[in-house]
Amino acid sequence: MITKNKLLYIVLIIILAGTASAFTVITGHAIKTSGSFNISNQAPIIQYSNYTGDAGDIVDLSYSVSDPNNDNITINFTHPLNSTGQWNSTLSDTGITYANITASDGGSTSSAIVTISLSPYCGDNLCNTGESCANCQSDCGTCPSSTSSSGGGGGGGGSSRKIRELQAEIERLTNITEQQDDFNADIEDLFIELQEDEFRNIKITLSNNEDETVFLKAELSKELKDSILLDSEYIMVPPGEKELDFLALANKPIGKYYGSLMLISSTSYKEIPITFKVIKNLEKPELETLDIDVDILTQKINPGDTLRFKLNLRKAPLVTEDPEDVFLKYLVMGLDTDYMGYLTGAASTDITNLSQQKNEVIYEEENITLENALSIPKELDIPDNFKTGTYVLNIDAKFKGKRIPLFAKFKVDVPWYAQKIFNIEKGILALLALLLSVLWIVFILSRVKLAQRRRYSLSIDSSSLPKKGKNSLAIGKIAEKDRYAYLYPDDLKTHSLISGSTGCGKTIAAQVIVEEAVDNGVSVIVFDPTSQWTGFAKRCSSKDMFKRYPEFGMKKQDAKQFKSSIYRIEHPRKPLDIGSLGSSLNIILLDKLEPKELNRFISATIKDIFKKQPKEHSKLKTLLVFDEVHRLLPKFGGSKAAYTQLERAVREFRKWGIGIVLISQVTKDLIGPIESNISTEVQMRTNDREDMQRVKDKYGEEILRAIYKSPTGTGLFNNSSYNNGKPYFVAFRPVRHSIEGLEKEKLQRYIRYSRIISELKSKISSMSSRRKNLFDLKVELELAEKQIDECKFDVADIYLKSLIPKVNRKFSSKKRKTTGSRRNNKKDRDKSTQKIKEENNRPEKQPSSDKRSDQDIADIIDEYGKEKRGNQKT
Repeated sequence: MITKNKLLYIVLIIILAGTASAFTVITGHAIKTSGSFNISNQAPIIQYSNYTGDAGDIVDLSYSVSDPNNDNITINFTHPLNSTGQWNSTLSDTGITYANITASDGGSTSSAIVTISLSPYCGDNLCNTGESCANCQSDCGTCPSSTSSSGGGGGGGGSSRKIRELQAEIERLTNITEQQDDFNADIEDLFIELQEDEFRNIKITLSNNEDETVFLKAELSKELKDSILLDSEYIMVPPGEKELDFLALANKPIGKYYGSLMLISSTSYKEIPITFKVIKNLEKPELETLDIDVDILTQKINPGDTLRFKLNLRKAPLVTEDPEDVFLKYLVMGLDTDYMGYLTGAASTDITNLSQQKNEVIYEEENITLENALSIPKELDIPDNFKTGTYVLNIDAKFKGKRIPLFAKFKVDVPWYAQKIFNIEKGILALLALLLSVLWIVFILSRVKLAQRRRYSLSIDSSSLPKKGKNSLAIGKIAEKDRYAYLYPDDLKTHSLISGSTGCGKTIAAQVIVEEAVDNGVSVIVFDPTSQWTGFAKRCSSKDMFKRYPEFGMKKQDAKQFKSSIYRIEHPRKPLDIGSLGSSLNIILLDKLEPKELNRFISATIKDIFKKQPKEHSKLKTLLVFDEVHRLLPKFGGSKAAYTQLERAVREFRKWGIGIVLISQVTKDLIGPIESNISTEVQMRTNDREDMQRVKDKYGEEILRAIYKSPTGTGLFNNSSYNNGKPYFVAFRPVRHSIEGLEKEKLQRYIRYSRIISELKSKISSMSSRRKNLFDLKVELELAEKQIDECKFDVADIYLKSLIPKVNRKFSSKKRKTTGSRRNNKKDRDKSTQKIKEENNRPEKQPSSDKRSDQDIADIIDEYGKEKRGNQKT
């Protein structure tokens, strides 16, 4: 049971243990304290139970941790416990082991040392340490009888052997303990002498002999537990030394008392004998007085800040817990003032008048009720006009008619950043200087970093570059410049060469040029050996392309499909009649041709163009695009004949308004007549050593490095008419059509419908000169063509099912009329004309003169019927 005296001393030790020397005490009545009080945050609370069990058990501690402030808590355990507070002990882990539990809420930390007592396991047929015949006969045998006998010599021998074994075991344990001392104390015994009702703070220095923290448990003998109060039962001793503080209270009658202090670690222990003596008071103290101390929490403050301190009051010695009034005065005054006499105890009215007259004096007073002990946190606002210097906080307490003064010093100081120069605070000037320095450093670093990141250091003359206009082709942006790059369509008439390694974006660059050319009314014919160009028939749906749209001022709505005609070449000996192609974009698939067939077809087509001698044009009318043109070279399986025809084309096609775009992985083998007749050259990134050497020889090593490091879609653009003949880099814009070709099934149907549409256009065109009532057929043809462009083949079948017979009938009728007119002479021409009118007035019959178109009709009707029946079944 805790008495009133005991409770007083417990409160005293709690208050003393949480304070530290933080101010200068001028009076002898104040107790020198240390530290500071954390008013808002409270440390976590650890509750636990010590563990007792057998060696080899799974030790599972029983504990709980809570935080008064409901903060998040982090819990840690020391060896031998794992992170969950468990320990898989072994049979050899006997004896007492200590482990530490630490709980932290981020601001405060609590710890507790848990005792783990493990007894040897009895029943393993081994007489382990801690086992004996008294507690484990199954392992250590029966203890010898204490009664001596003249007989039974054998039994006596067995008893002697047991005794010798026990003595050897004791000696072994003693040696182990001596060898394993991990700490020492600076005293061997302790003598304490106190007068009645006196208390004293005692210190013992502990030395840690290990390289890591040692956890100790302190146990006082029962005789001294009430008179010696330890701060904590558990002690953490870091490497080196630490002082152990405890409070001795003379709360026993006059006399001598004996006991001990036991310090226990996980491997050793030390017992310190204590002699505790209580003697009679040499002087008769007052029955009850007031102990008062102050802890200033802010030793240095700024003018206008708040002075925070904590006032601790307690009755000493505690006679009664009856409420008592304490009158407190708080006076703040500078040490260098002429009114220091007020600190000795002037009247309240005089101090009040002084504080009203002087700006650097603060005075407050209050009356409190004290039962036992009390801690009061206080705040005093320091005015802005306080000068810098040292000030005194005078606390004058009046208790039972007696004055108890207390003094503490603090400083009022203006930090350097608040001091002013030319009425501007130094802190602001420092921030401005720092900001300017940072901005300057950032500027320099950004310039250096920009120079390091800049791949292209070529000069750009904007005045000599193509400008935005009605006929300009917007192909992208000038690399690392916020300027759009343009190309004049008529400059394509003098041919272009786009080269680079696989995956560098050369095909995309060519497709951008084709998109712009088609939108400007140029007829484009693409010779496609990979079927990649069939994606023009679909709008773009690539997320990667859409991501680049904003960079070039494009929107997702700008994606579109291009009206295209797709043909697959199956008879390479027959040349392509480019004049018969009616669409603005015609894609000629060469993916089914062998290298020899490919070369034969290209050669025949170019020869056919020369043979037909197209009409001369000063403007660009037709653009021929040859993808993978390096396949025409002999080293890649091509023939000399195709290459020779290609040389003729680049020399002479321009006069007919025909431009050529060559796309190749290599360019070195195209040097000669071809390169000399090409005015626009785009060199994308390349890994071919011969091409790299060619670029180095032509443009220099710096440009070669820039090309080698250029990202996909960026290439060196060179046209002698642009940028004063100097090359520059262009980042080509993303395409608007799909980068993926048509699916196999759609492609086959698209090719088939393209052929049918081409034949129908040819027939209608041939009839237009003689028959004027073809408007309905043209409208139906446009509607069918639109459905084919949108890959709506089922709807296109409906139009073609009606359109093809009508066109064939009219076309057959035209052929018969033409033939008849050639046979008639001038006399019967009127009669023949009358006959033709009669035939036109007759009901139309299904013509059979064009077998190819009739077969197309049958195929379409049959395919349409199958799909319709399949849909009905579904």
